[in-house]
Amino acid sequence: MAERPPAAPSTASLARLRAGFQRAVDEERRRLARALHDSALQTLTAASMNLSLAERESAGMSEQARQAVVDAQALIESCGRELRELSHELFPSLLGSAGLGPALRWLARQRGEDRLTLDLAELPRFGVSVELAAYRLVEESMGGLFEQSGAVRVRVHAPAEDVLEITMEGPARRMENGQVADLAMRQRIRAVGGRLRTRVISTGLRVEVRFPPSVPDIQD
Repeated sequence: MAERPPAAPSTASLARLRAGFQRAVDEERRRLARALHDSALQTLTAASMNLSLAERESAGMSEQARQAVVDAQALIESCGRELRELSHELFPSLLGSAGLGPALRWLARQRGEDRLTLDLAELPRFGVSVELAAYRLVEESMGGLFEQSGAVRVRVHAPAEDVLEITMEGPARRMENGQVADLAMRQRIRAVGGRLRTRVISTGLRVEVRFPPSVPDIQD
C-alpha cells in the first residue's frame, strides 16, 4: 500500500511559523542594537574623552601630533554617528524606552513636518513586537509606498483596549519598489497578527492597519 504524502501545513501552522521567525529576527536585531549601544558606542565615547583631554594638553606636541589627535577625534565622531544609525536601523532605542508615540514623533521631526504629519492619540504601551511592526510600517512606507517628495498624513489611535490602528494617506509611489515594500510590510504585520489594507483614493493611496491584542512579545 502506497504511503500517503505528508499533509500540507495548515494556515494556522504557517502563521505560527511566520510569527515565530519574525520574533526571532526582531529579538536578534534588538540584541545587536543593545550590544552596539552598551559596548561599541560607550568605548568610542571613552576614547573621545581621552582624545579631548590630550587635545587640551597638546602644548608640548608637534603640529603633526596635534593634527593627528584632531583627525582621530573626527574619525571617532564619524564612526559613532554611523554606529548610532546602524543601531537605530536594527532597533530604535526610543521605541523600547518610551514607546510608539515618542518614537513616531522623533521620526516626524527627522522627516520634517511638511513631509510627515502625525495625528497621534494618547497611546498605551503595546507589546514590543507590535510597536516595532507599527513603527517600521510608518518608517518604511515613507519611501516604499508613498512618493518621497510628497506629504503623508498618519493617524495613530487605540480604539479599544490592546487594539492599535494606523491610517496613512499620501501620494502613491508609482514604482515596482512600492510593490516589493508592500509585500514586506504585509509579511511583517501578519507575523504579529495584524492586517494591512491598501486602496487608491482621490489624493493617492490610503493604508489601513489594525493590530489585534494577544500578540506574543519579544523577550528582554
